[in-house]
Amino acid sequence: MSARTRTAVIGGGMAGSAAARKLVRAGREVVVLEAADGLGGRARSWHRPEIDPDVGINLMYVSFYRLMTELIEEYGLRDDL
Repeated sequence: MSARTRTAVIGGGMAGSAAARKLVRAGREVVVLEAADGLGGRARSWHRPEIDPDVGINLMYVSFYRLMTELIEEYGLRDDL
């Protein structure tokens, strides 16, 4: 019985996830090594008591987060989220 070689993909962001998918479709056994608690890399949502924004590929700094929260409140958009 021959041992099957696994391929390691480092990182579960967009590139790592795409690479893993392509390898699986090619018949490889793949393990994705990701430091975060989920896949997606920088394309994820923040979960805060007052708002859950999708951050996409952008880095949202604390000052920008506060500004967005203030603008959402100011324009009465909370119910639209």
